[in-house]
Amino acid sequence: MPGATGETTGVSTLIGCFAISAGVGPPLRVGVFMNGHSAPSYLRGVLAALRRLPYVELVLVIDVVDEAIQELGPDECLLLRIYRRRIDSRYDAEPDPLSPVDCSDVLVDVPTVTARRAGGGAGAELATDDVAAIRDCRLDVILDLGVRAVRGAATSAAVCGVWRFHPGDSRRYSGQPPYLREIIASDPLSAVELDRLGPGPGTDLVLCRALFATSPLPSMRLNRLGPLWGAQHFVVQKLWELHQFGTGRLNERSEPTAFPAMRRPLPGAPGNVEFGHWLMDRATHGLWRRLRRKPSDVHWRVAVRRSRTPLYEEPGISALRTFRWLESPRGHFWADPFVVLH
Repeated sequence: MPGATGETTGVSTLIGCFAISAGVGPPLRVGVFMNGHSAPSYLRGVLAALRRLPYVELVLVIDVVDEAIQELGPDECLLLRIYRRRIDSRYDAEPDPLSPVDCSDVLVDVPTVTARRAGGGAGAELATDDVAAIRDCRLDVILDLGVRAVRGAATSAAVCGVWRFHPGDSRRYSGQPPYLREIIASDPLSAVELDRLGPGPGTDLVLCRALFATSPLPSMRLNRLGPLWGAQHFVVQKLWELHQFGTGRLNERSEPTAFPAMRRPLPGAPGNVEFGHWLMDRATHGLWRRLRRKPSDVHWRVAVRRSRTPLYEEPGISALRTFRWLESPRGHFWADPFVVLH
């Protein structure tokens, strides 16, 4: 298969020190919520890693039929859509961790069942019969890789619940759109979490969180590269911890996603007024820096010295005078030479 060697190397790095568990229990039974067999590209490596862990058994794929995904659409203002097309798209952020990829080859021999959301709208839950069927599979963990989080009774269908990645610090940001709020707020750090979902928003537990430097450029495409690619090992790490030490250790190292005193809902996608103010502020600061920039003419040059005595053994002005300058053609400069010894 094309690219198999690269993917194998990446999976080995992803598993790292979590390849072997000293736990004496049977392999963990893991299921996956998906919409079809597609998932964000950064999660494909997670699925491939689970297939290679001796203490994990990927036993079930639950294909969630969610018609509301197409009906709801992205909740974005006009300026945000223009920003995506005209500004954010200019930044080279490949491979994009959120681009959907087909994972059928990774899940080729894993049984698949279909579950439907009962009713329509954003708050629709899985049908009661489907939740009962999933519970009968005696799963230890369910990974939610779908477009929308599965909540309600389904969050208790596995012994250790439903796990899902959250882009951003859930105590401050809703995660939609991913990694834009941090740039607007000039937050120096952008977080990523692996959460255990509760029945409703605000009832989740954070299993793991990591912080990454926020991109200095106004691009949420660039800002999500570090957190999402850097968090791939979270699932492997926590499954290893669960198998090695049990549920007690996992619960002890978890924390609520929001402080009890928090009452206001987390901000979602910005509106035209807020986003327009931020864009104007960025443009004004950029123009001011350009106007204040002093003209400069930097010209790099390369010098060569031939001697049997290394320069560090012959310090002094006399040794420096033995260098010969290599003049570059007019309008060009040379820099960063590589000296190769044959």
